[in-house]
Amino acid sequence: MVIVDYGDIMAPDFRTQDPIENSKSIYVGLRAIAMQYDVALLTATQTNREGARSSVATMTDVAEDFNKIRIADLVISINKTEEEKANQEARLYFAASRNQRSDITIRIKQDLERMQFLTKILDVT
Repeated sequence: MVIVDYGDIMAPDFRTQDPIENSKSIYVGLRAIAMQYDVALLTATQTNREGARSSVATMTDVAEDFNKIRIADLVISINKTEEEKANQEARLYFAASRNQRSDITIRIKQDLERMQFLTKILDVT
């Protein structure tokens, strides 16, 4: 697996005047690297303002460039209310998927103080 610390701040191989085209180029390039080396590739992106206010960030809540959703094989949003945060819980929402069912939510337990993103799966809906 290759983990890219935030693909949105990468530079495209060939910069254009169009920020959307530059973003698309970055994500197509990342996908090409994963395909060439036959590895999974993981990166993160931000939601737009509407998504930041939502209880569940969906694929339409991606910031700046929807091409990121089109290019990805799987898009999972990490969601939590203040109550869930206080209870060390979160929800992983499968917002988009090329090869499997999307619109799935996995409720998880976390211990971020000990750097444990997932300590237990609470349920799947």
